[in-house]
Amino acid sequence: MRLKRLELQGYKSFASRTEFVFPTGITAIVGPNGSGKSNIADAIRWALGEQSLRMLRGKSTADMIFSGGRRRARAGMAEVLLTLDNSDGWLPVDFAEVTIGRRAYRSGESEYLLNGRRVRLRDLTELLAESGLTQRTYTVIGQGLVDAALSLRPQERRTLFEEAAGIAVYRARREEAAGRLEETERNLERVRDILTEIRPRLKRLEEQATRFQEYERISAHLKRLQRAWYGYHWGQAQEALRLAREQAASVEAALEERRAEVERIGARLAELRRRQTELRTRLRDTYQRIADLHDRADAVQREVAALTERARLLALRKEEIEEEMDPLIVQRDAQEQRVRAARARVEELKAQVAAQEERAATLEAELEELRRRAQEWAGQRVQAEKELEARLAQQKELEAAIAEARAAEARLETERELLARMREEGAGFTQGTRSLLHAALPGVEGVLGRLIRVEEE
Repeated sequence: MRLKRLELQGYKSFASRTEFVFPTGITAIVGPNGSGKSNIADAIRWALGEQSLRMLRGKSTADMIFSGGRRRARAGMAEVLLTLDNSDGWLPVDFAEVTIGRRAYRSGESEYLLNGRRVRLRDLTELLAESGLTQRTYTVIGQGLVDAALSLRPQERRTLFEEAAGIAVYRARREEAAGRLEETERNLERVRDILTEIRPRLKRLEEQATRFQEYERISAHLKRLQRAWYGYHWGQAQEALRLAREQAASVEAALEERRAEVERIGARLAELRRRQTELRTRLRDTYQRIADLHDRADAVQREVAALTERARLLALRKEEIEEEMDPLIVQRDAQEQRVRAARARVEELKAQVAAQEERAATLEAELEELRRRAQEWAGQRVQAEKELEARLAQQKELEAAIAEARAAEARLETERELLARMREEGAGFTQGTRSLLHAALPGVEGVLGRLIRVEEE
């Protein structure tokens, strides 16, 4: 027996703290419907790290927390503690008794506990995987799970066997190691790209490093020279200090002589101090006036400087203008000559324009005459087109008459041949032949008449 104790508080229907002790020999928990038997199995599964809320018959983490009733308020936290016997070391931890716990808050936060200490879900999963208990554990078999296990596909059944054999944790570690290797490869590629980018700048960096080394060498040499220079001056200062001390001793002797004189002039000094106070007051006022005068003097100096600069710029501008005047005068003379030439050219052009205007008037008159003739020619053209259309109509009529004449001529030729044969045979005209001749003659006469009229037209 591995499971020793199960403690529930605020989990689903267990609002109060409830403890289940599993001594040796217990094989089942019985009770009426709705007493919470399935909640106990769900609690064990939830404490072992189950993440699928569907397997726990819920939709959110809040469904794992006691939702309250008519006589009791809802809980703010759900906690499940699962105590396992580890006396034989089947779990890889140095404890004879291992308590695995899980807490959930209504804010959505979750905590995982191992012997009262907070751990990560990953640490808890690896610990359980090494012992054959994983998030997809089949240690807790619910309703329909046996049928589902028997109907699994080969790949899913292989996953079941791997978890039961305890190698799922190694597969997960291998996948994690493969992911880290891929990430390392990407990092190496990035490092190669960075090296490729930095390599062209190595020469410049080496030059900078060389210059920096030269700077360090020169700086060190300068420091040595400065120490030597300061040492020399320090010696000079020491000698000057010795001489000053000797002078101070002589001055001290003179000072003793002067002290008596100081006492004599003490009274006078008091008077002088009073006078000094008055003079300081006047001096402070004088300094104030001097400061004002200095400010005014600074302003005047700035104004003078500005005026001086402006005068210098005006002088420079004057010189530039004087330098530019000579070529401008030459250009002005040349422009005047070109203006005179242009005026003469303008007079010539005016004469040419007058001649061209006269020529344009002549051409305009000729153009009007040509337009009038063109209109006459257009009228004659229309008349000619009408006459041409009449001639074409007459030509069509003539062609029709010629066709009719040719047809009549063919008929006459046929009749002439018939008459010739009849003459050869010595037969006279019969009544039928006369009728045929009289019938043909009017048609021939009509055709000849139309031909004559067409020729006359």
